[in-house]
Amino acid sequence: MKEIKMKMHGCRFTFRPLFFLTLLFASSLTVFGDAAPAVPVRATVTISLNDIARNDKPSTTYGIYLDGTFVGQVDAYAPVRVIETQEGRHEISVKECNGPSMYDTTVSKTLDIYRDVEIEILCRPFTLRDKASASIAPLQLSIFEPLQLATIDEDVYGIRLNLFEGRNRNVFGIDVGPVNFVSGQLAGIEAGFYNCANRVKGIQLGFRNDANEVSGVQIGFANTTLRMHGLQIGFFNEIVESPVPRTILLNLCF
Repeated sequence: MKEIKMKMHGCRFTFRPLFFLTLLFASSLTVFGDAAPAVPVRATVTISLNDIARNDKPSTTYGIYLDGTFVGQVDAYAPVRVIETQEGRHEISVKECNGPSMYDTTVSKTLDIYRDVEIEILCRPFTLRDKASASIAPLQLSIFEPLQLATIDEDVYGIRLNLFEGRNRNVFGIDVGPVNFVSGQLAGIEAGFYNCANRVKGIQLGFRNDANEVSGVQIGFANTTLRMHGLQIGFFNEIVESPVPRTILLNLCF
């Protein structure tokens, strides 16, 4: 690039665009280099009996199945079971066992698990309930965490507007602000100076974009992800699990 000479208040300045861009890129890596999401790709599912089920049916055992495979059981004396699984869509089934001579009743629930979840077993009626299902906000307004309408553990289904920084578990919709953090899944569009999400289904648009897994597009000066099903457009692009992990201007993996 050519040098640009400027004169201001009797002083001459020489502006070198290439040097300026290199310095800006190095600064972004210094500031945000350690801020990439450290969220594991596994999640825990905590299944527990609610108090009514424990008191009304103390002799009943509940077998727990993950995608059709038996993973444990709960009863009135051991009412909590924690299992670990890969993130993604899973079917949780619970079978009510009243004894060898009694018939079994099964209830199932399919969940998109991109975070640690808590499932409660109800007996009247016999069903499963996600304890966090009520923690949903249609609108999030944030200055910085904890100064935000919805707590960091709530999901946003709609629009999140961040004055400086926003942090939530999952965002489904539009996420706009200077600094945007999503510890679980972003499904939609995220736009800001720095975007950081565990799992992205959609578009990240910013100066620096970070994710563990992307199904969609990252557009920015610097884009990084562990896994990609889509493309990156930017000055520096990195897909860790790719035959060509680092490129300039364009990178893709399908």
